[in-house]
Amino acid sequence: MPKYTLHYFAAPGRAEVARLIAVVGGLDWEDKHYGYDDWPAFKAKTPFGQVPVLEVDGKMLGQSAAIERYLAKQAGLLPQGDDWAVAHAEALQGFLTDIMNDIMPTMQIKDLDARIKARQDLLQG
Repeated sequence: MPKYTLHYFAAPGRAEVARLIAVVGGLDWEDKHYGYDDWPAFKAKTPFGQVPVLEVDGKMLGQSAAIERYLAKQAGLLPQGDDWAVAHAEALQGFLTDIMNDIMPTMQIKDLDARIKARQDLLQG
């Protein structure tokens, strides 16, 4: 069984759904974090110069949606033999990505009250 290493920053964000899949799916995985000092060296090794990146047996896979689908399949979390159910699972993954795209800018807000207000505004639509 392969060992999965998910490379990202020590924060929630674009790797969070992949982390949840790895935990729920019971995969043998490592959550490798990068900071300001070690990120530039690793960035040069990534497929697209960004994270998250999933490493499996020395091979690197970029892009969160591809990582999520791959891990879900490896963990047996995708429906088997039912293309319609698989499409619904992928629709849910897309919906979670949409939510993350909305939330991500609020993670940069340093002031807690302003961050809370920004997220409340998101909920109000």
